[in-house]
Amino acid sequence: MKDKDIDLKKIYATTTSFTDELIEDLKDPNEALSFLEVVLEEYEKDHDAQLLMMALGDIAKAQGGIGKLAKRLKISRPHLYEILAGKHSPSLDNTLDIISGLGFRIRLESAS
Repeated sequence: MKDKDIDLKKIYATTTSFTDELIEDLKDPNEALSFLEVVLEEYEKDHDAQLLMMALGDIAKAQGGIGKLAKRLKISRPHLYEILAGKHSPSLDNTLDIISGLGFRIRLESAS
């Protein structure tokens, strides 16, 4: 049993988590933009606001953290955490403010 414990420790020590790797990738603004485009396409299909907020939170973490974004938006960090964690149903204003605070904007195109 001890050998298995050692093997697990070695595995954990030499691998990264999916989240860590995602956050590292999202530090690249082009990667973050592509990620957000895919998330918004999925949102159009399933209207899963919680998934959208989680994705915005991941981008915020990659850009320096939730606290830094909260300062940019001039809202409290705990309130922003609650929005991004899905504890509040985000308004369109909040969502657009967060997207803008992350350095992006929404553009419309014809659905036809």
